[in-house]
Order: sequence, then structure tokens, then C-alpha cells
Amino acid sequence: MTASRLPRALTQRMQVYGLALLLAYLLFLGSTAWLRLWLIDAEGRPDIRDFMSFWSAGRMALEGRAPDAYDWDLQKAVQLLALGQPFDNYFAWHNPPHYFFYVVPFSLPPYLAGWVLWVVVTLAFFAAMLRLVVPGFMVPLLLAAPATLWCATVGQNGFLTAGLMAGCLMLLERRPLLAGVLLGLLTYKPQFGVLFPPALLAGRRWIAFASAAAVTLLLIGMALAVFGPATWQAFLGSVDKTNDVLLRGGSAWTKLQSAYSIAFQLTGSLRVALVTQVSLVLVLAVGVTWLWARPAPFACKAAALVAASYLATPYAYIYDAPVLSTAAAFLLRDGLERGFGRTAKVVIPLALLLPAGFHALGSLGAFVSAVLLLALAVARAMEERPILAQARA
Repeated sequence: MTASRLPRALTQRMQVYGLALLLAYLLFLGSTAWLRLWLIDAEGRPDIRDFMSFWSAGRMALEGRAPDAYDWDLQKAVQLLALGQPFDNYFAWHNPPHYFFYVVPFSLPPYLAGWVLWVVVTLAFFAAMLRLVVPGFMVPLLLAAPATLWCATVGQNGFLTAGLMAGCLMLLERRPLLAGVLLGLLTYKPQFGVLFPPALLAGRRWIAFASAAAVTLLLIGMALAVFGPATWQAFLGSVDKTNDVLLRGGSAWTKLQSAYSIAFQLTGSLRVALVTQVSLVLVLAVGVTWLWARPAPFACKAAALVAASYLATPYAYIYDAPVLSTAAAFLLRDGLERGFGRTAKVVIPLALLLPAGFHALGSLGAFVSAVLLLALAVARAMEERPILAQARA
């Protein structure tokens, strides 16, 4: 892939704008920390955010208490002891046992240091995977999407999810074995990978499929060996409670960026919401299978799969929205290869900006962004004539 079609001045401006926005983010985060609005509260105590669930679970695993991490009360006791202050609700550990391997290294330092290190490392990984998809001058702009700020401020795993998706799909054609490894690593958050198997099978990507299955089994076996059968029993025993809480809106219905949440807010019925989400998943699965089975630009297929994966889970949150930056990256790649056209020039920036309105738009922010990216990816995949020729016409 080459960006030679773009004027050098334009590529330089794009890089400068992206870096300027990232600098603005750093200044914003630094000032909020200085004013004790983030990281540290007004009384000088550590700020309680989502990363606390990762840090405390990792600490419990280091102490040989991995099964206890799935007991919300026991985990909260560890958090209260570490923070020295009470707080409402729970920052619970929902992930499968092999996710302990990911978070334990970041539980070695104190909570705040681990949080910052987690954000820096996962963001760097995400940037490196984006660089595989698009030229370097586009990476700062993609990282400057508002979703980056939402993920970093709570210390969530959106960068890791988005980076694994980007790397898996970008390596799929050249290094399918490694692509499968990355997909296997994505099973720490399995709800974002449900559409990958039908896509790989429809596209006859047998090596990647087998590699992903092997890595998944290896991770399960490693977690079983290191943390013991009781950890898997505790995880499986906690699934019903986790689902019950999340399917009832979690911390707030407006935080869920899914058709499930939107349907519930419109109707007040959990049954209608569940039927809506299941119906959408079935449609997405059929659509992804059809798209990956037909001859179409690979970048469009990848963008559609990533956007559809965000829509497929009822548990998508705003901090997961960096996944949409991955979908946008593949659409940008397709634009560099075949020309952007007028629609793409509007839809891609709009989709990247929509999550910024999370507080005003609620569940619609990232959800509408995913719909726009999916629609654009499918439309470009079905385009028969070269888009570049149309743009010049």
C-alpha cells in the first residue's frame, strides 16, 4: 500500500493535526490530575476507576487467591484495603482465567502506577497494530479519536481489544498462523470474537482458524495449570451473576452502546431487548459470512467484520470504542488503495467523532458510529467499478 496519491503537504498536515490532538489530550489529562479531578481525588487518595478490577484481581492471583477474584465481596475487600476509602458498587472481575496472565504484570506496581503503565503499554500496542494497517501519518489521527480518551481515563482494555483485531486481520493474508495467535489472545473478551469464526470459515482461512483454536485451548490449559481447576469453577459459577447484572443495564443503561440497551430504553422490556439483540446478531452473522465468501476488497471485509463485532455484543461500552478506530483504519486503507469518494470523506470522520458525544447521545454515540462504518464498508465492498476512477470522473 502506498500513500503516493496524497500530496505530501496533506500527509504532513494530517500527522501534525493528529499529534497536536494527542498533545492536547496529554495536557488535559495532566491538568485534571494536577487539579485532583483524575487519578487522585480532592483528598489526595487514589481515584477509583475500572482498572481497579484488573489490578486487584492480579494482586489476588499473585497471592494465590485467583478463585477469590470471582467473589465480588472478597475482591472488594482487597480493593478497600488498597485504597483506604469506601466506595459504592463493585469493580468486579468478569473475564476468563487466562486474562490473569495479561493483568498480573501490571498488578506488581502500586495501583496508580499500574494504571498508567497499563494505558501506556496497551496504547503503544494499539498504535503498532494500526501502523500495520495504515501509513504512519494516519496513526496519530486515529489515536486522537475521542474513544482513546474514554478508554484511557478509566484504564480499560479497549486498546488491547482493538489492537488484537487490527493485528489479526492485517496479518491474515500474509501470516495466517500469527493472525490466529492474535485471535486466540482475543478470547480474554470472547463477546468481541463471535463473528470471527464464521468469517474465517466463509473465507476459507483454515490455518488462522486452526491456530486460533489451538491458542485458545493452550490458554485454557495454562490457566488451569497455573491457577488451578478451582479458578475455572469460580469463573463458570460467576457467569450467571455477571450476565444478570450486565443484562439489567450494568452500571447504567446509557453506558451500554448496543441495540440491546437501546431497545430496552425504548420499550422497558428485557425480553424485547434480548430478542432485538439476538436478531441483530443473526443478521450480522449471515451478512459477515456472505461478505467474506464473496470476492471483495479485503480491507472492506475487515472493516465490516470489526464494526459488526462491536454491534454483535450487548455488552459494548464506550471504552470499547477504540475498536471502531480499527474499523476506520481499514476503511482508510481501502481509500488509499482505491480512492475515497465523497461519502467516505464524510462518514469516516463523523464515525470517529461521534463517541465524543457520549454524555449527550448516551447509547447512540458509539452504536451509530459502528452502524455508519459497517454500512460504508459493505457499500464499498459491493462497489463494482474502481472507486478511484469514479473520484476522478
